[in-house]
Amino acid sequence: MKKLLKVLALGIALMLLLTFTGCGKSEPVNIRVGALKGATTLGLLDMKTKAGDGTYTNSYEFSMATAADEIAGKLIKGELDIALIPANLASVLYNKTEGKVGVIDINTLGVLYVVSRDPEVKEITDLKGKTVYLTGKGTTPDYVLRYILSANGIEDEVTLEYKSEATEVASVIEADETAVGLLPQPFATATCLTIEGAAEVLDMNEEWNRTRTDGAKLVTGVTVVRKDFLSENPDAVKEFIEAHRASAEAAMNETEKIAPLAVEEGIIPKEPLDLKAIPKCNIVICKPELSISTAEAYRKIDSLNTSHPQFTEEMIRAIYSRDIWMVTSSMLNDFDIALDLDEIKEIKRTMLKNKALGACMSGSGSAVFSIFNNEKKAQKCMDVLNETYDKVFLCE
Repeated sequence: MKKLLKVLALGIALMLLLTFTGCGKSEPVNIRVGALKGATTLGLLDMKTKAGDGTYTNSYEFSMATAADEIAGKLIKGELDIALIPANLASVLYNKTEGKVGVIDINTLGVLYVVSRDPEVKEITDLKGKTVYLTGKGTTPDYVLRYILSANGIEDEVTLEYKSEATEVASVIEADETAVGLLPQPFATATCLTIEGAAEVLDMNEEWNRTRTDGAKLVTGVTVVRKDFLSENPDAVKEFIEAHRASAEAAMNETEKIAPLAVEEGIIPKEPLDLKAIPKCNIVICKPELSISTAEAYRKIDSLNTSHPQFTEEMIRAIYSRDIWMVTSSMLNDFDIALDLDEIKEIKRTMLKNKALGACMSGSGSAVFSIFNNEKKAQKCMDVLNETYDKVFLCE
């Protein structure tokens, strides 16, 4: 543990030192940036897009790897100028290069989660006697897990098995419902969305905080630079730091823009267009006895001389933003407009009158659904509709 704290202290000291290194203007240069596939790479995606558009003074080359030693090797050989790496590896490189590599920012705090389909795993001591699958032997996730297991007195009673990529850990969880994996974001969330029953059962940031009495934060990733590159190009490094900060903020606040880029880069397997991403809401569904011919519905929509594709884009942005208000304001169904049914209109009016945030016909009908942000309001709406209709349902 003392070794890990020395890593963090070294990183912060170097970051402060290098912040004030260099003065004067530098000519535009090409900056070669390497990063590990995962949370750190997410923080570069907006920057990578802008670099391709010529937004910055300097030009950039980005490369992504799945193993930390691949990044380290390129940095030592001078094939990279800046790299986003595990915190402990920064210390290793500093010593191995005799101080020729230094930290310029901290890019990732606690993003590690224990993921499993096993309902018996609820706290850290439940890992006793189990095998935990993870990536990166000798990197920060490995050190963090070992430290937390040791702090809870069970390090010798948990087996660690290492995989080369996060996707391999996810595959083990999918194949074995009792398997336990340690995954960083965004792989932890992606695994839970794509594997039925998988859940983030332990937040390692919380587990870390429970073991600390000094307020020390869990730092998992830092950004390093070759010092000769820094001394020759101080303005270029300063531009990178500012651009990296803005890009990381975009990853947190502009998910509708960043998620497709993450899919394109292979960081996540697919865009998580899933209502699980929306804050808890209540949905009331009403199915009248009204019969609608699917063929007739399509005939009428084909004769409709307009469509509303902008609502599809707005809904996608709303889901990525996890904004229930934006979701309900983006609800629209062209079948609803084409069929123009009085009974459907009346059901929607009833739902909205009873405080639904939005109401819409489902598909080609005839079910109508509405979204509430309050269970009591949803229940009241259901009770009102039940006075007229037999098939009314309330769900979350």
